[in-house]
Amino acid sequence: MSPATDPRAELVSLLPRQRRFAHGLTGDGHAADDLCRRRA
Repeated sequence: MSPATDPRAELVSLLPRQRRFAHGLTGDGHAADDLCRRRA
């Protein structure tokens, strides 16, 4: 499977963006990390 079509690589590439979004929502780095680690 090439990196361009690897779903895991695509998800990992989105993590920094998700963390920035969570930080914007919470206004706190620790709370943002907790929000990103939370599972549905």
